[in-house]
Amino acid sequence: MSKLFTLDDVAKQSTDKGGLIVIDKLVYDITNYMSQHPGGDDILVEVLGQDASEGFHEVGHSAEAMEALKELKVGELDTTPVVRLKEMKLLNLRSFSLTRSQ
Repeated sequence: MSKLFTLDDVAKQSTDKGGLIVIDKLVYDITNYMSQHPGGDDILVEVLGQDASEGFHEVGHSAEAMEALKELKVGELDTTPVVRLKEMKLLNLRSFSLTRSQ
């Protein structure tokens, strides 16, 4: 089973020196790859800590690039919905309000 990361985890584990990106719900550590990227590391710095799927697919990548990406995979994006405590309290208050008024 792959390690699960939230988008928050991905962001927190990234700096302008390296870190994680998400492509198609898979998480990659591109730290050691950045200096080898044919397009330069500037473009990668822009997407560190984020979901880079759209940009990755817009550019188009070779079969070799897709193969190299597999070696950088460190986990998967956790897509389980998360309800924040504040939102839960608000939902509970609304529910309480509705039941009292009936």
